[in-house]
Amino acid sequence: MLSLNVKLFELLRSALQAVLDRGDEISRFRLFELAINVASRSNVHLEASRYILDQMVRNLETSTDVLVLMNILECLSDFVVSVHGLGYINDRNIGIYFKDKLLASVDGTDVNSTLLAPGIIKFFGCLAIHQSDHFVARYSDVLLAMVDMMGRQDVSSLGVIIDTIGAISHSLPGKQLVLNLPSRYSNSLCSTMSNIMRGHETSLRVRVLLCIAQIISRTSEYESIETISNQLESFRQLDSRFIVSMLSISRQPFLELRISTHRIYGALSGWKWGILWILNTAGFVEYLLDRSTELEKDGKESKFEAVKDIVYAMKRFGGFDSRILLQLQGYIKEGPLYIHFEHEVATE
Repeated sequence: MLSLNVKLFELLRSALQAVLDRGDEISRFRLFELAINVASRSNVHLEASRYILDQMVRNLETSTDVLVLMNILECLSDFVVSVHGLGYINDRNIGIYFKDKLLASVDGTDVNSTLLAPGIIKFFGCLAIHQSDHFVARYSDVLLAMVDMMGRQDVSSLGVIIDTIGAISHSLPGKQLVLNLPSRYSNSLCSTMSNIMRGHETSLRVRVLLCIAQIISRTSEYESIETISNQLESFRQLDSRFIVSMLSISRQPFLELRISTHRIYGALSGWKWGILWILNTAGFVEYLLDRSTELEKDGKESKFEAVKDIVYAMKRFGGFDSRILLQLQGYIKEGPLYIHFEHEVATE
């Protein structure tokens, strides 16, 4: 099948080249999409479709049509997933080109760059997820540019920036990059996120909560790295009432928001200081045991998973109130959809 696809591209080269040379924008873009899909399979496929990819890059560098540029951006965001795709992007200095465009959008010196900023940020988000070491090594200043854009309240890019910071925090190198931001940037990031939580629409608040959960989450990749724990513990100093705020949101009548706070509780349970923080917050244990806070199935199951994470962490770290542990274990034993019934006996 591999050789068939490659031979087909070679046989059709003159016809495909004619589309590139004389076809309309829609036809060319469809061809670019096809080339990316083929090239993503292997390095052999990439070489067979290189002449189309090269034309796409030339269009990227010379076109002033924002719609065309956005479409190419979307294609290239899918291409960074593979190692050979990333190799091609590096060889053509596409990452550097996008970084320069993003910095130009921050400066306000290029109108087109400002319009392309959300797509460029998404590109780097894909890169951070699939090639985190490469992103940290070559494009760390992209994160600084994104934080600057957040501080300027660029609403058009705000959501994708938040998602991308969460994507960067998906890996250990990315998490360290976020946690080691210079103080001016870290303060700006936290301030902007706090402002969003106080005064923006629900969907954006959900994205902020999920981003925070990703930043503080713990995986086996850095199970024994205490520096991460220390860096994250400093996170609690940014807002002493953070858990109180989360607890308040957990009682609001918005399912997506409540589920997002459950994710944060689960992420905090990865650290002993996180468990201490949430269990020492007045009213938190009562909230966990109160099944009336969730009436929908998704909410019940999400909260149940958070309680399970907390119980597991309490047993793992040890030294917690055994009475609270028994109560939470009873909650787990009853299951996520348990409903308590009051039995009454009628008498005459």
